[in-house]
Amino acid sequence: MISETEQKRQWVDLEFLQTTINNAGIKTQLIPASEEFPQPVLIGSMPDSYQGPEAEFQLTYLAIEGMLSEVTLLQIHLYLAKELKEEEINHKDLFYAMNTRSLLGYFGMEEGQLFFRYVFTNPRYNPPNEEVFMETLGLCFGNFGNFANLIAQLDQGEKSRAELIHSLEQE
Repeated sequence: MISETEQKRQWVDLEFLQTTINNAGIKTQLIPASEEFPQPVLIGSMPDSYQGPEAEFQLTYLAIEGMLSEVTLLQIHLYLAKELKEEEINHKDLFYAMNTRSLLGYFGMEEGQLFFRYVFTNPRYNPPNEEVFMETLGLCFGNFGNFANLIAQLDQGEKSRAELIHSLEQE
């Protein structure tokens, strides 16, 4: 659990990011801490430029209060809206092939949902630089879309896991 002061600081940062993201034409919703969400969370839809299956993103600060005094860690978490056939996709060889070719962050699967996670580091008492943050978020969207399209082909039976891994290894 984080302190009320830290929750308020996170809220202010997330409000700033919400404005920044909304100004780029991306719809978001800021949700206060609650029983469901122990910290404030910014939820958004993917931008119009996103080229991939239906997905959403969440921004939350990692609860590190007392561990790091000079930085904050903002988790950028993207996930497919559709539940996938976990037995075919959730395979260590496939995620190894994806993660070794990912520009940043990493992919995984949780409760049937493909996710991508990246942690954005920022000085604790400064708002994130808008240009740097939006460029990073854009990289996350593009990276996620590229791999999510491949996973969708596997999920729809267009490619086998072996074919997908082979195509990743050829890149």
